[in-house]
Amino acid sequence: MKFKLMKRGAAFSMGALLLTGPAFASSPPRSAADVPEVAYSLRSASEEATAKLQRLQELAGKLRANAETLESFRTSRLDWETHAHYLNSVRQNVNETGNVLHQLEMSRSSLPLWQQVAIDRVTPAAAQLAARTEDAIEHLTEHRNHLLNPAYSDHLTLMADHAEDMKTTVDSFLEYGEARQNLEEAQQKVERLESQLELSGVPLEIGA
Repeated sequence: MKFKLMKRGAAFSMGALLLTGPAFASSPPRSAADVPEVAYSLRSASEEATAKLQRLQELAGKLRANAETLESFRTSRLDWETHAHYLNSVRQNVNETGNVLHQLEMSRSSLPLWQQVAIDRVTPAAAQLAARTEDAIEHLTEHRNHLLNPAYSDHLTLMADHAEDMKTTVDSFLEYGEARQNLEEAQQKVERLESQLELSGVPLEIGA
């Protein structure tokens, strides 16, 4: 997923996913010995994806801060160089966001469902932010002496909105992932203690 800030008329593209090899090709069946290796590989892919989502969280925070700063300039008479400085920061973070999303997309088949959904939810906000940033840069390039123009102000406002959406979405999914991990670890601990205390199969009631 790469977002490049291009000239008007160019479109943002996710790129085509090309499938090679014969259709319906199947892999040889895995042996029982392969199962732990597969589980480890999937867990490793999920951990790497979580690290990338955390990077997106950092980028979203920077994007939100810069976008909100730019939005605060809507009624000011700051010089165009100041606008350009913050827009350039947004552009750099947007492009890195696109690179991270592209990496996540490439590994999505190995990720748990919640991380796949996270990718699908974050991507539209990031794409909309990229598009509005492109519009703002184009306006600044062509009309640097008209920074109080309503259309430019709208671009800045929507940039801040999309950055906020992106940050909120990433925060929520990472919070969910942490809660899910804690729940799984607690369940494993309960099962281990049940086995240790020979409670497996014994019906237990809370408060009994």
